[in-house]
Amino acid sequence: MKERALVIALLLCSACAYHTVNAPLQTNASPDYGYRFSNITRPDDQTFVIVTMSGGGTRASAFAYGVLQKLAATKIHDGGSDLLDSVDVISSVSGGSFTAMYYALNGRNGLPEFKTKFLEPNVERRLIGSAFLPQNLFRLLFSRSFNRIDLAAQYYDQVLYHGATYAKMPRKRPYVTVNATEMDIGSPFQFTQEQFDPICSDLSAMKVSYAVASSSSFPVLLTPVNLRSYIGTCGYQPPGWVRFAANDDPLTRRYRYYSDLEALVQPERGYLHLIDGGVSDNIGLRGPYHAMTSLDTLQTGDLVGFSLLRLINRKKVQRVAIIVVDSKTENPLSLDKSPATPGILPVVLNISETPMANYSFDTVQIMIETAKQMMRDQAVLAASNTPAPSYEFYPIYVTFGAVKDSDTRNALNSIGTNYSLTPKQLKLLLDSAGKILDDSPAFNRLVKDLQH
Repeated sequence: MKERALVIALLLCSACAYHTVNAPLQTNASPDYGYRFSNITRPDDQTFVIVTMSGGGTRASAFAYGVLQKLAATKIHDGGSDLLDSVDVISSVSGGSFTAMYYALNGRNGLPEFKTKFLEPNVERRLIGSAFLPQNLFRLLFSRSFNRIDLAAQYYDQVLYHGATYAKMPRKRPYVTVNATEMDIGSPFQFTQEQFDPICSDLSAMKVSYAVASSSSFPVLLTPVNLRSYIGTCGYQPPGWVRFAANDDPLTRRYRYYSDLEALVQPERGYLHLIDGGVSDNIGLRGPYHAMTSLDTLQTGDLVGFSLLRLINRKKVQRVAIIVVDSKTENPLSLDKSPATPGILPVVLNISETPMANYSFDTVQIMIETAKQMMRDQAVLAASNTPAPSYEFYPIYVTFGAVKDSDTRNALNSIGTNYSLTPKQLKLLLDSAGKILDDSPAFNRLVKDLQH
């Protein structure tokens, strides 16, 4: 009873704490400064590979790790390199962000260490245990500048990232966008300097552990990450497309992109509160989909932001592969076995995860249909001898539903959304990721095309 009361006290008291974790830009916003797509070096190989990594606790971290392992083992270009070398962008959410950020900082040589540091230990038990260390317990109960999300970020930093800030992020592919959700606006918020420019904040000074903590800050269980907005202090000017988008039809995607930016830069919005990226996009696909279908970015000046469509139009890219790594389960029968009214935690988890899963499936289908329509359009232009850019599209969906063996699929669906895996579960996730790619027609077509 005493332990339960203490946990409740921690939940209540740390919810009252508040502080911000981001610094202002010390100079005017500049398109050649900071961690943004235009500052990332990539070879001119005309193949653009995007990997999205979904939320879902350590289950998602391990599933994404298994995909990276498989890409590293897949030789291309006559065996001179592998498919992992060709990954240009990783867009991650929640559990997938742990894997994405560790790989970005440490490269392929660091992957085995990530497995031993994060996938094999019981992270959930260690994280809870760290709350009861005397120095942390005192701060959680009595400090107004330390709460549950700070505890999580501190643990991630100590175990995985060792004080790394965005200033240490490599300026070479893959370009990693960690996705959170701005709570008040309800839109995705990406940890890139391009996203930080409108609020005149310096991403380079921020610890990457806070980006990962924001992306995985599940509502109620963890508190939001608070950012300070320094609007008006860095000479930021909206990109040119904004003045035209203001007159667009409110039902268009462009108008929504515009309205999210306008909401972000409201002078009275002095703070931002970031929660789990899965609330707005649980598979990290909205950003890549926008890049595939639009020339509009938040970038100002002459340098180009992340617009895949622009690269296609300029004939810089002839092959586009989007590997969607989705660790959602297929809702095995659980609550409906009993007439008992579900408790508060099962209700919160259900109303959070079910819409996420439904939205994720719809997003994947929209992306595939859009790509097919774009290729049909280019075929029509080619038939009429009209000059037009052309490209091949490879939609690769890595999900538990793609597993053919029912026993294996059921075992995957039984793995919970937490931060603890048994050795058997970990092996199952890693093996299944590779097997799903082996069985994917689009993946095999991509590999074949790149081997010639």
